[in-house]
Amino acid sequence: MKRTSYKFYFVVGLLLTLISCPALAEDVEQKFTNADGSEATWTYTIKGNGNVSLKSVSGAKGAVTIPATITVDGTDYSVEGTVDLDVKSVDYGVFQSNCDITEVTIEEGITSIGISAFQNCTNLEKVTFPKTLTKISSNAFLQCSALKTIVIPEGVKSIGSAAFKQCKKLETVTLPASLETIGSECFQWDEKLKSVTITEGSKLSVIGDYAFEQCKALTSITIPGSVSRIGQCAFQWCSGLLTLTIEDSKTSMEIEDKAFLQCTGLTSIEIPGRVKTIGNDAFDYCYNVTEITIGDGVESIGDKAFSQSKITEIYIPGSVKTIGSNAFEFSSSLNKITLGDGVENIGNSAFKGHGNDLELICEGTTTIPSLGDNSFNNYGNVSIKVPAGYEDKYSTDKGWTGQLEVTAVEQIRIDEGRKAYFDLQGRRLASRPTKGMYISEGKIVVVK
Repeated sequence: MKRTSYKFYFVVGLLLTLISCPALAEDVEQKFTNADGSEATWTYTIKGNGNVSLKSVSGAKGAVTIPATITVDGTDYSVEGTVDLDVKSVDYGVFQSNCDITEVTIEEGITSIGISAFQNCTNLEKVTFPKTLTKISSNAFLQCSALKTIVIPEGVKSIGSAAFKQCKKLETVTLPASLETIGSECFQWDEKLKSVTITEGSKLSVIGDYAFEQCKALTSITIPGSVSRIGQCAFQWCSGLLTLTIEDSKTSMEIEDKAFLQCTGLTSIEIPGRVKTIGNDAFDYCYNVTEITIGDGVESIGDKAFSQSKITEIYIPGSVKTIGSNAFEFSSSLNKITLGDGVENIGNSAFKGHGNDLELICEGTTTIPSLGDNSFNNYGNVSIKVPAGYEDKYSTDKGWTGQLEVTAVEQIRIDEGRKAYFDLQGRRLASRPTKGMYISEGKIVVVK
């Protein structure tokens, strides 16, 4: 019986594999002279595909320029990342904790800045980004405490989580229209950040969780109409925030839990109808707010969403199906509530009062809202106004009469309790415009 030599086939297969594989990676060093005459060593890894990745840098000081290409033994190589093999990048942690560099210029051709690339470079004061840049990874400039100004170039689509977190001297940030995602904790705890400019025509879709948490010096923010999600605690504890503008558009949006918790500088809040969900505690502890406008289109108001404000009246449009528990509790000046036709569920202690009298206008004819425990608890005299012909339904509904000390059930004309907005031709508008001119309470209002 003839025996096959498997050893022969193994050797041939191994040779073919080696021939087809690219050359093994090889590290090379290049020496650069710093401005003070000292020497820095840059280590690159030559890849099998003919490119290189910047592996490490030691001894760099002062102003640093990161090249997009290098020359080794007469051959030019493009600088390429090791995480994304087809992307030219400044790699993972290359300059991390280098406290001697003060300025960085990244040459055209570099498209990505890697994870923790400049983390904890505490004396880095200035960064010049290339126009070819498309991505800034997580922790890229975390704890760069000397940075004061950041201008992100057009073309960048994403900024990773904690990319500029704890940049304690950062004051101004300019974001390009191309940016689609601001990662979680991106600018968290940048306590001197005063200005965030988002370029007109923005494609921004997501503002991540905790993205601007505790940016106490931030005085205003405009949320572009492209944004579909404001993450949890995104602007929590931005106590200096005086103006919040959420642009209206056809893009649906969610404001998640605690997004603007304890923004104590706000005095007015306007939610356009494109916002479908207002999360739990979204505007809780915004105790200087005197006016809240909720646009027709909002569907859900979370627990304690607007608790502890100074509003005197509120109109809830009929698009809102659910008002969460304690949603407006401890609003000690609240004396007038209008519920649009369509509101279905009002949670426990949703409008808990402070012993003050209350005028409650209910526009509902299709549905009488179901009440949780103590939805309108702790008021003095409560007068209820309902549409003509529906007096008996409200006055005999156990959910209502079991909670409220009703002193009067009156007929109303639908929309009596709603603040009305009209265009200049006298046509009624669904909600207050965010731009242009409109008429309200007999006066022409101009919004720039």
